[in-house]
Amino acid sequence: MIRQILYLSDPCPDAGTPGEVLDGILAVSRRNNPALGITGALTMTSGTYVQVLEGDPEVLDHVVAEIRDDHRHTGLDIVSDRMVELRAFSRFAMAFADPQEAARDGVADLVRQLHDGAGPGPATALIRAMAHRAVEDATASH
Repeated sequence: MIRQILYLSDPCPDAGTPGEVLDGILAVSRRNNPALGITGALTMTSGTYVQVLEGDPEVLDHVVAEIRDDHRHTGLDIVSDRMVELRAFSRFAMAFADPQEAARDGVADLVRQLHDGAGPGPATALIRAMAHRAVEDATASH
C-alpha cells in the first residue's frame, strides 16, 4: 500500500505568474521525486493549483510539510489522504495536465465541488481525470 494525497492551493500573487510557478514546481518535482519514490500530477484550474502525490507515508509527511512552507502558494487544503494499492501515476515523477485540457476533462467542476465541501467522490473522480489526462498526453507526445 502507498499513500496518495490530493491537495488544492491558491497562488500567491507575488510568486510570479501561474505559468512560471507551475514550471518551477514541475522542474523541482521531476528532479527530486524519483529519488524519493514519489509520483504524481499537477495542474491548475479556475485559479487553483491541484496536485496529487503518491509515495511512502513518512516521505509524503516531509514533502507536504515543505509544500506548506512554499512561498509560491497559500491555503493548502488536503482534500484526500488515503492508502491505495496501486499508483495512479506510476509512470510519472510529476505529470502535468495542461489547464485547458484539464478543464475539458471536467477538472474545474470537480475542484468546485471539493471547495464546496463535497465528500470523497469528487476527489476520486479528480484523481482519475488527472491520471487519464496524463496518460493521454504521454501517448500523444510519443
